[in-house]
Amino acid sequence: MPEPPGGQNEGSGGTPAIDRTQPGRRLRIGDWRCRLALALVCLTGGCQPPASPTGPASDDVPGDVWEQAAERGIDFRATGNEPGWIVEIRDRESIVVDTHYGTRHYEIAIAKAVPDPASGGRAYRDESALPGFELILIEKPCNDDMSGERFSTTVRLRIDDETFSGCGRSLVRQP
Repeated sequence: MPEPPGGQNEGSGGTPAIDRTQPGRRLRIGDWRCRLALALVCLTGGCQPPASPTGPASDDVPGDVWEQAAERGIDFRATGNEPGWIVEIRDRESIVVDTHYGTRHYEIAIAKAVPDPASGGRAYRDESALPGFELILIEKPCNDDMSGERFSTTVRLRIDDETFSGCGRSLVRQP
């Protein structure tokens, strides 16, 4: 085999050099230069998990979706996963529901919440506006199944024969 430019097949320290005569040949993981490059990538943050695109989920973080909803006058907000859905309640006005990652949108004139003896929570029902619509809020701690974020309210949403489960919290600020 011909020698690569530079005249040697070995790099300093007895490790194999890059063979420029064979395109695509890479350094082996045992090569000190490869280990050094990996260490530098990790030290500069390249091994850290990516930050959430929406930032940390917290009531105190300006610009977070919960704070933005409160600024828009939303009194209660809930979310769920698989498929993604969101419910926003604006008391004495409307309930806005987005399901299937926002591809299905519903707005319902507010129905009065009634006690739901089966769950111990309160329920919003309106068959006339949206067939099979039922939203149940249960004052029971809930953890988001993807982010692990803790919420004060367990939420169940039903539209027709489809049921969604998730978590939510009041956005009303106490004086």
